[in-house]
Amino acid sequence: MNLNEFKNYLKLHLESNNSRVQYYHRIKMFFEQYNEFNQETVNDFLAKCVDKGLKAQTFNGYMTALKHYARFKKLDIEFANQKYVEEEDGNFDDFLTKKEIEEEILPYFDLIFETPIKFKTIIRFLFTTGIRPKELINLQKEDFNFKNNSVKIRHTKTKKNRTVYISKKIKSELEKIIQTSTTQNIFDMTKKQLYHIFEKCNKELRYKKHLHLYQLRHSFAHHALKNGIDIIYLQKLMGHSDIKTTMKYLKLLDSELKEAYMKKFKY
Repeated sequence: MNLNEFKNYLKLHLESNNSRVQYYHRIKMFFEQYNEFNQETVNDFLAKCVDKGLKAQTFNGYMTALKHYARFKKLDIEFANQKYVEEEDGNFDDFLTKKEIEEEILPYFDLIFETPIKFKTIIRFLFTTGIRPKELINLQKEDFNFKNNSVKIRHTKTKKNRTVYISKKIKSELEKIIQTSTTQNIFDMTKKQLYHIFEKCNKELRYKKHLHLYQLRHSFAHHALKNGIDIIYLQKLMGHSDIKTTMKYLKLLDSELKEAYMKKFKY
């Protein structure tokens, strides 16, 4: 099986070189076991992944690779739902840019969701604060202080409260949601419901990147570092107990390193 055409397809549709390499090798692994790519062989391959006891994120990675190959071949293959990923570890360079969110993803929310304004606000809030999904669904009215544009984050992974800040761009949207909220948790979302927002996006948009819960947290960190926020401040904003976790986000793309050097290093 010659997969050079698929490799070129990945280059045109994925920005992350790590993702391109992983998806290519996973499809290569598939064809080492099967001669045909169809519903039966895809189901059998994924069932074997389940039997192996792969972690949810690894299983999702295999399935995403298969989805890309199905799109490449223009095949109508039905895939199971992505497995729920509980932990936030994973690909720290798997992020979205502000342009991708605002121009390529959110404009379609009006077409695929019944409450697009609320879901757009949730996406923007996750991107501009970097809070964990569980922290978002636990937010209550008294946690918001709009006078100083801050939010108190409680029930954190590290068991320590911290403060994050509200972007002026979404302040009015958040105020409206809080004013109309009739539940203790202002977004009235379970983690499973939040997870399904991303699943529906993946199904309906067929976006060039696989969208998932912690991607916006990674995106916040990348965006913050790129715009000059000190790594120590970022650690506090993200609620990392160990600076080594925050340091993982310093793995920037080569093009961005060059850009940062040209702008910041003066001689």
